[in-house]
Parts: sequence; structure tokens; C-alpha cells
Amino acid sequence: MQTAPVSNGKFTPADLETNACLLKRRIYFNFNRANIKPEYDDIVACHAKYLVDNPGARVTLQGNTDPRGSREYNLGLGERRANSVEQAMEALGAQ
Repeated sequence: MQTAPVSNGKFTPADLETNACLLKRRIYFNFNRANIKPEYDDIVACHAKYLVDNPGARVTLQGNTDPRGSREYNLGLGERRANSVEQAMEALGAQ
């Protein structure tokens, strides 16, 4: 599998099913944390580039937690996690 766009340096919708980086769609966080671990920076960058290359594309970010903690706390933590990914992608030019 390829890991970078090949034709004109831009990702295409077909790359979503063939590109090794774009096939990675999960980011795991440390317990009780919302900051993105450095090991996931490449995945975030890859998906941000896809969005830059395909301005009409949309993505759904979903922040999940484990069952520990109250429902209210976990909802907030999940939201903070999704926001962290969104902000990182926006910093890389994704809209």
C-alpha cells in the first residue's frame, strides 16, 4: 500500500481506501487526557492534507472514552479529544 499521494502530489477520494496513512482512522489518548500523542502526528497530518487537497470533503470527529468516570465528565473529555484533533488539523490548513 502507498503512504503518500502519487499523481500530482494530492490525495484523491480513491486514496481513502488504498493509502496506508489514510486507512488509519483511530487515535488513542492517554488516560484522562485530550492531547494528541506524538506517535499520531503523522495520521493527523495525513488526514489534514486530504482535507486540504479535497476542500469539499467532510470528516466527522468523534471523541470516545472508557466507562470510568461520570457520564458528564466523559462527555466533556470526549469533546475535548475531538476538539484537539480538529485544532491540530486546522493548524495544518484543513478547513
